[in-house]
This record gives sequence, structure tokens and C-alpha cells, in this order.
Amino acid sequence: MSLPDLLASAVGEGDVVATVDLGGEDVLAVTADRTLIYRADGLLSDESIEEYPHGAERIDVSEGRRKTTFTLDYGLDGEETVTVPAKRTDDALHPLLAGVLSAADVTDPGESVLRTFRFSELTLII
Repeated sequence: MSLPDLLASAVGEGDVVATVDLGGEDVLAVTADRTLIYRADGLLSDESIEEYPHGAERIDVSEGRRKTTFTLDYGLDGEETVTVPAKRTDDALHPLLAGVLSAADVTDPGESVLRTFRFSELTLII
């Protein structure tokens, strides 16, 4: 998948570890230290990039009928919210969790998160 120009310039020299198609031309891209969301031009908005560092202490998932909100809790630095379409929840959660676990040194270099299973309020990560 080729990255839109604005997203490619925001990534810079870093490597994109994973990408998730959010529908339309919107893309979620995960690098080693942050998650970027590219929102394409729309009727009411210009294209934009949102950046979320992987230094979160906690991730909360709130699912609605049409969209899912991930709340990244950075402790004393506050919270940030990421909104994705509900049908892309599992696709977006997996690389986001992998990035946060890697940034927190839960996974060692060379280790990866293979699968993420959600059971109501419990999440199992393999």
C-alpha cells in the first residue's frame, strides 16, 4: 500500500510497521514510536494527520454502533482519543497495542504481537 504524500512526509525517515485501511482514503499507520492517522479530503474538511505517541500507560476501548474510540491515557500528561469506524476496530487495535507494548519494553526486540483476542472487557494478547 502506498502512503499518501502528506502521511509519507509525516513519517519521514522512519519505517511504517503496519497500515490499516480505515475506509475511503483514510489510513492508520504505525511506526516504532507513534501511530498516525491520515484523514483524506472530504466535503467539510481538508486532509490532515493526527499523531499519537506510543508512551501510553493505558488504552480504553469504547465501541459504538458506527465508531470505536480508543482512549490513550498518558498519566499526568492527559489523554488522547483515536476514533475509527466500528468495522475496523480489531484491525486498528492490534497494531496500536503492539506499538504501545513495544514502547513500554513489554516486548523485547525481535518479539512481536501475533494476535489480539477481545472477550467483553478482557483482552488476550499473544
